[in-house]
Amino acid sequence: MKRTLVTPNFYNYCIALQDKTTSNITKNYMLSTIFGSNDIRLTCFKNVISYKYINHKPELDVNTAEDDGIITKNEDESTVSKFCGVEDVAKSKFCGVEDVAKCGGDGHKEIYYILDCNGLDAFAHWVFECFISYKNIIELNKIYPQIKIITNNRKKYVKTFLHFFNINNEIIYHDTDYVNYKNIPNPNNICFFPRVISLNDNNTDVNYLSMLINDFSIEIYNKLPLLEHQNKILLLPRNKVDNFGSNDRILYGIEDIEKNVIEMGGVVLDTYNLNNMFFQFTMIKNSETIILDYGSSYLVNSIFLKNKKIIVLNNVGWFNSQTNNFITCKTISDFIIKNNNVIIVNNTSNRRDYIDFSNIKDFL
Repeated sequence: MKRTLVTPNFYNYCIALQDKTTSNITKNYMLSTIFGSNDIRLTCFKNVISYKYINHKPELDVNTAEDDGIITKNEDESTVSKFCGVEDVAKSKFCGVEDVAKCGGDGHKEIYYILDCNGLDAFAHWVFECFISYKNIIELNKIYPQIKIITNNRKKYVKTFLHFFNINNEIIYHDTDYVNYKNIPNPNNICFFPRVISLNDNNTDVNYLSMLINDFSIEIYNKLPLLEHQNKILLLPRNKVDNFGSNDRILYGIEDIEKNVIEMGGVVLDTYNLNNMFFQFTMIKNSETIILDYGSSYLVNSIFLKNKKIIVLNNVGWFNSQTNNFITCKTISDFIIKNNNVIIVNNTSNRRDYIDFSNIKDFL
């Protein structure tokens, strides 16, 4: 068994190999990566036994059944095709690409795409650390329609996001917790992993992240209709279920805001029970003012918006902490602020975690 630790340096190392086509090491490692515009979108291993994302660090630990677990290619193909550009993936030569299921002479292999991340099942972490590379799945489906998705995340938003982008692959769920290694069902496999990104990593390549964010926001926006009637005010209360444990919190004062928004003719949207990302995003796109809380709700639901008024309920004052301490969160938030009028509302009462309608009415 061989262990490989995938870190940002691993990607930088592979990028450097693109210009060293005569090196023997190029022959062994070039196809460990999938390239597009000199950016690595994902990593591929064969015969994976188990894997583990290191919590809140940009590290992926992969155990393979043999020493050459990283997919390889012939040296004379080292500068041929940039696989998963991602627009020309179907034309690429990836270990023969049409024969990748037979790569290594091991007969038929199961093909898996791993949809997990370093931020466990925290909503924004999952979206921006792994799902944001959803085009990998779409392009791989063109070659391997039988590819299966493996994930440890059983929360409802996983399927709603997949369905939003018309991704209907079979999903295999792990029963293990996030701390331990996840075993692959069939070790005779080819496993694709999205490029490792951690929102907690202040050494993240923000140019690469910004490219993904821009593309992601455009794709979502263009999939949604622009309705003739625009809703005046939309409130997205914080979900009471499916929240990441250590980030779970109560928005004290939200009931007062809900009551007044409804009286003003606005809409209160229960996104958990709605369970439909297309309808949710359509409602958000077609509202003039959106009220939500800081963190995942703000970062995910606002990412595709343009020319909106976004009121962020900063109940416990962590908005500045997130954006000042993590360059990734600042990158996402700055992207939203650039395209919208974002108003951060802090509490003005004696309770630091309490915001009611009186705190936001002057902004409506």
